[in-house]
Amino acid sequence: MPSSPRTCSTFNVARNDGILMPVMVADLPDGKSRIVTEFIRFLGQSNYSLQTMRAAAAVLGFLNDYLLIARKGEAFESDELPAAINHFLRLRRYGDKDNEHGLGWSPVRASTVARDARIVADFSKYCSESLKHFPLVRSADFGERQHNNFMTLLRQKVSSSWRLLGHLDKRLPKKGFENTPKLPERPVKAKGSAKRVLTGEEVSQIIECTASPSHKALFILCAFGGPRVSETLHIWSSDVMPGKYRNGLFGRDRDESTPLVVLAHPSQSTFIAVQVRTNEDRQQHLSSEYGLTARNLVQGSALHAGWKGMLADDEKQGISEVFWTSESMALRFWEIARRTRSDARKLGAGENMDAHPYFFINDTPGKAEFGMPTKLSNVKKSFARSCVLAGIKDSGQGIHLLRHFYKATLVDMGLKPETIRHAMHHRSVTSQGNYGVDPRRIHDAIAKAMKARGRDER
Repeated sequence: MPSSPRTCSTFNVARNDGILMPVMVADLPDGKSRIVTEFIRFLGQSNYSLQTMRAAAAVLGFLNDYLLIARKGEAFESDELPAAINHFLRLRRYGDKDNEHGLGWSPVRASTVARDARIVADFSKYCSESLKHFPLVRSADFGERQHNNFMTLLRQKVSSSWRLLGHLDKRLPKKGFENTPKLPERPVKAKGSAKRVLTGEEVSQIIECTASPSHKALFILCAFGGPRVSETLHIWSSDVMPGKYRNGLFGRDRDESTPLVVLAHPSQSTFIAVQVRTNEDRQQHLSSEYGLTARNLVQGSALHAGWKGMLADDEKQGISEVFWTSESMALRFWEIARRTRSDARKLGAGENMDAHPYFFINDTPGKAEFGMPTKLSNVKKSFARSCVLAGIKDSGQGIHLLRHFYKATLVDMGLKPETIRHAMHHRSVTSQGNYGVDPRRIHDAIAKAMKARGRDER
């Protein structure tokens, strides 16, 4: 990504009090350039630090690049404004792949995009209130809360009455905007009947009836580690490692006997591997190293895998760990999964496996997808086949039955609801519930419960 905007330049000018103020010179659609005086006035009334002032100059410069290069200086209709700003923020976040829009941008972190959106909102508010332009964004709508989820930020923009970039279109009214389009309300789903819970014997039968070793390992992970199936498809090879790394990665943890499986946010997590220290997040790394987009962002693709969101054990890195309810099954998972990947390389899947970082792969030799990330549709079909072979009806809940089994196991162990919530990485409606999470306490609680029930496998 260019280190500075291509259609704007910035230089610092010292005020009478000695404080440096960035001054912008921007190219216009007619080919001329001018000092952006409204930006100088905007900074004068802001409480920005010098660092944020420089960031503001860069952000608005990139926005000018987007308008002149990607949009070729075209005017906007009122109903195009939300899509335009969303497109700009998306290009900032995910980059301009293959230079499709002529910008040559690389992906940036989600926190950077949230900052960009705030700066654009502040500047737009200033233009509206001080220069009598069309009212754009209510900056207060961003609030003090940081938007960790970029898609949430975009949804809020689309579903609100915000109108960014309105001052760029002289045809827009100056006193507001009527007939603001609204998104249709979501229908309220009726809650179903009691959830089907598999028995331990049924889970064993399903696993034994699964032909694919990769899917067999995945089912073991879901049943005895509890992640959602969509979460398993985002696991990288570097996320599965010996238990000896658990203490160093999660600090207070001490269980080294079971393999460590990390659940990381598919695009925003900054954890790449234990040995890697970088400022990149996963989306940036996928783009720079593999030319890929995170699986939760490739809508319409067979490789798409959703991300519901989960409670992180380490909010800073955006990661959690799997809490195993059976040491023997955890070790079986490790053995099957590692052997499957090793056999796949020996059978010629190495080139496909090196083209992506994902752990669970298509393990069918002879197919073009051999060694590529396994697809959600294939996993669901595999589970359905295994249920039929085992003579088990899944009540339409599919592979999620394994997560129900995991929760039922924790309940049977007599664990407290809050411990179960953390083990399953459920987010609480109250923010204070997210503090003080100690992975060691969860491991200890599970180990004691297993021992008390005569199920201690150590």
